[in-house]
Amino acid sequence: MMRMTILFLVTLIIISIYLHADTINIPADYPKIQQGIDAAANGDTVLVAPGTYLECLNYKGKAVTVRSFEDNPENCIIDCQQQGRGFIFDNGEGAGSVLQGITIINGLSEPDNGMGGLGGGIVCFDASPQITDCIINNNKAVLAGGGIYVWGGDPQITNCIITNNNVEGQFVLE
Repeated sequence: MMRMTILFLVTLIIISIYLHADTINIPADYPKIQQGIDAAANGDTVLVAPGTYLECLNYKGKAVTVRSFEDNPENCIIDCQQQGRGFIFDNGEGAGSVLQGITIINGLSEPDNGMGGLGGGIVCFDASPQITDCIINNNKAVLAGGGIYVWGGDPQITNCIITNNNVEGQFVLE
């Protein structure tokens, strides 16, 4: 009986979080996607208008959805300008962390910017996000995972185009 009560309360909490989910519009509500992620609560959606955004992003453990407004990755581009990785999932993100319909270009992972030069476009360390309908193109890592590098976790990567990424080291994980 006690177990059912706890399960019921946990279910109610989860439902209440998602019933109160908000949509944060970029650039209408915040000019930068990272500002939208930082302002978001678990269950929220960061909806990104078409355009090119010059930034690198970190989910910071949040269960939020970041997706393009048009669901067309060719019109919603994250250009890191070789200043860091496109997206970082390294705080135990799970299936509630979703990246959808975005192009990631010019990500760069070098040994001196943390995590030892792994994962230029996307890095997943002990994280299990959902990555779908994305284009991961023209990113670079010094050691491994020019496009995506996964260590631990179980990310769900579906319907993505991962091409033309580069690794200077011995492992190529396109």
